[in-house]
Amino acid sequence: MLIGLVIISFGPSYSYTLLNLLYGGRYSDGEATAVLRYYCVYIIFLAMNGLYLVLLQQLLFIL
Repeated sequence: MLIGLVIISFGPSYSYTLLNLLYGGRYSDGEATAVLRYYCVYIIFLAMNGLYLVLLQQLLFIL
């Protein structure tokens, strides 16, 4: 979850810079920047979903 918080904090703001450094202007000027921003937000939702599933499974195991 901590890694997801770091990614959601810095990922959307630095996605353009990362794509520009790795691939040049070919991908950084297109829609790839927006896709990478949405993916950074998606990662935190996956982390929260995993934590909720583990919590629910443990609560059902106790009952």
